[in-house]
Amino acid sequence: MAESGRYTAEAFAVKMDAFIAFCENEGVDATDYQLIKFFDISPTMLENYRLNNKLNEGSDYESDGFDVSLKKLDLYREDATIRQVVSDPKLASHCSLKLRQPHWGRWSDKSDAARDIGFRVNIGNGDRELTE
Repeated sequence: MAESGRYTAEAFAVKMDAFIAFCENEGVDATDYQLIKFFDISPTMLENYRLNNKLNEGSDYESDGFDVSLKKLDLYREDATIRQVVSDPKLASHCSLKLRQPHWGRWSDKSDAARDIGFRVNIGNGDRELTE
């Protein structure tokens, strides 16, 4: 473990690759709990790694480098969950809930997206009758 649970971006990337390999080989879900155990860091430290990258997102500041590893983890989680559904379709409902989690794919139903969208349509002028 790095001193007091802190990693450089490079060390974090190497450890992330090892974590993903561990999950793949042992059949362990790559949950945040498993991640903090494997990295021997606190939940707060994991959130700090995520937060630092969100603060720099879309700004003139460069990313601190942890975003690549965290995105790789999100993609692995999504892929592993999809493979789980393909191998056992009875898990579809459970896996669809997992894929909606913030760090697990962030999927949403079309109906959810439709509720969040509003738009205005101006069709023709008031003198004409519109038919379908």
